[in-house]
Amino acid sequence: MKRSKWLFYTVGAGWWLVWLTAAGLAQVVTKVEPPDWPTVIRPTTIELLLTGENLTGVHLASNTPGITTGRVEVTSNGRYAFCEVTITPEARPGPVQLNLLTPNGVRPLPWALFAPLPRTAAFRGLTPDDVVYLLMIDRFANGDRSNDAPPGMPPANRANPRAYHGGDLRGVIEKLDYLQALGVTAIWMTPVYDNADASEDYHGYGATDFYAVESRFGTLEQYQTLAQEVRRRGMKLLQDVIPNHTGPLHPWVRRPPTPTWFNGTPEQHLVCNFDIPALTRPDATPHERALVLEGWFAGILPDLNGADEKYKRYAIQNSLWWTEKVGLDGMRLDTYPYVVRTFWRDWQRAMDDAFPNFTAVGEIWHGDPNIIAFFRGGRTGWDGIDTGLRSQFDFPLFYAIRDFAAGNAPASRLAGLLQQDALYGNAHMNVTFIGNHDVPRIMRACGGDWRRVKLALALLMTLRGIPQLYAGDEIGMDGGEDPDNRRDFPGGFGDTPNAFTPAGRAPDQQRLWEETQQLLALRRRHRALRHGRHRDLVVEGRQWAFVREDGKEKLLVVVNGNGNRVEVPIPAASICDGAPNRPCTVNPVHSSFPVNDRKMQARETLRVPVEAFGYRVFRVR
Repeated sequence: MKRSKWLFYTVGAGWWLVWLTAAGLAQVVTKVEPPDWPTVIRPTTIELLLTGENLTGVHLASNTPGITTGRVEVTSNGRYAFCEVTITPEARPGPVQLNLLTPNGVRPLPWALFAPLPRTAAFRGLTPDDVVYLLMIDRFANGDRSNDAPPGMPPANRANPRAYHGGDLRGVIEKLDYLQALGVTAIWMTPVYDNADASEDYHGYGATDFYAVESRFGTLEQYQTLAQEVRRRGMKLLQDVIPNHTGPLHPWVRRPPTPTWFNGTPEQHLVCNFDIPALTRPDATPHERALVLEGWFAGILPDLNGADEKYKRYAIQNSLWWTEKVGLDGMRLDTYPYVVRTFWRDWQRAMDDAFPNFTAVGEIWHGDPNIIAFFRGGRTGWDGIDTGLRSQFDFPLFYAIRDFAAGNAPASRLAGLLQQDALYGNAHMNVTFIGNHDVPRIMRACGGDWRRVKLALALLMTLRGIPQLYAGDEIGMDGGEDPDNRRDFPGGFGDTPNAFTPAGRAPDQQRLWEETQQLLALRRRHRALRHGRHRDLVVEGRQWAFVREDGKEKLLVVVNGNGNRVEVPIPAASICDGAPNRPCTVNPVHSSFPVNDRKMQARETLRVPVEAFGYRVFRVR
């Protein structure tokens, strides 16, 4: 055997392994994905993706008990090797002795197993008992100034609305008490993946490494610490995942692991036309579907091919790895419709098998319930596929609430949407929202009127679903189209005023913050608001009265979308279940008017005064 030596370096979440021989450069492995794996309770086979050079002819062997190796497939250019590894219950956490058998001899391939978290500690999923808080890591709070200008990268620049601003994971950790005081129970952060250093990828959706944390946000260890702190408070953590595309600077783009890893190339590709309805129609042409499924997002982001079996296995393993490594409770599935449904079916099966309570929330951006419900699991579509998806963002209700609060829609539009809830199977698992990082702020939609924002929040917290807030909406932050809707949270970057504290909020901001806190507490106190059935009583113009009841509790909610105080007449028979001789008592549980308990006969009419853009909630007994 020729004399040789090897050098071993660790960089981020991967390894750099360089082998040198007396004859010159030989096999080189620059990255192993996944970099490690949890121990298992039943035999599990995964596929390692090795990236390097001159890998043709390599094989893999294991000297660690409980670890066996299988098939190795090397790409024709020798840059990638797909290596099957089987982990059995006999394997223990710690280093794994994998050996790469090369034409130049046997070379060590460092790898490891780690102990997974107890299933009772994380992986809890979402329920209607939760309230989710969406925050953009870069725009929320800067807790660590040392990562504002990593070596070789442009420094954070808050004057540029599309540049990195300095928010990080340490900043999120420092604000957990604030979030808990507000009453939220789950946190959804924009992606943590490593993104391009010199570009404007602060948002995280242009990944250049799916197994590394963006250095400007912090480290994997800080991400794990955040998850631990979230769990310690009894809260939950969701990760934003992006199986549809990479950033244009990902190394794969010029040298993909398989010929079909991407749909198209930088020089020749389709552009996504976002025609989601075409995917729901059996008569759509292959070209119509291809524009949606294979087109590059905005013509810029390289489209990953969910139909490529190698990529699908990589992406599924990636989601399993992050969930185990961090201890996630759920995931937000970005650009859900733009990935083939066979991918989602297999992804969901794998996640359900590993984490039965885990919740994946699909982003299907369309305002028609018939369209978004097509992607819901529990039944097969025209293509014979059941995606298994149990939760999705309720975009139809999002549009309706915003339009009602802004004065552009009657109450009948809201009521009509809820009448279509059977389309979803379990509509209580829909994630409802009035704002996110992709649309103008709710304050902008409501013309700067905090009362209208309060009305939108009231509807969000009293209707069915899992409510989601967007960071800053609780203080009425303003903002137009992207990137104006992604302003820094006031006070999160060491500046003043500091809206994380009552003293740092303007009067309207404090009023809205307190209203939000009270609404979250109201929802938390009353199970009927979280799990109850919905029944309309009055749907007239911009007045809406409905009941939420779960068998043990009945609540009456009365909403006024007008700019003046009104009295909403409600037949007592509809409140008291229509029994002619059965009285009922109505008492306020949330009201801006002082009202005493009132006992009514079914033949009476209850006249409920409601302030402009106001709401009232009563218990019915």
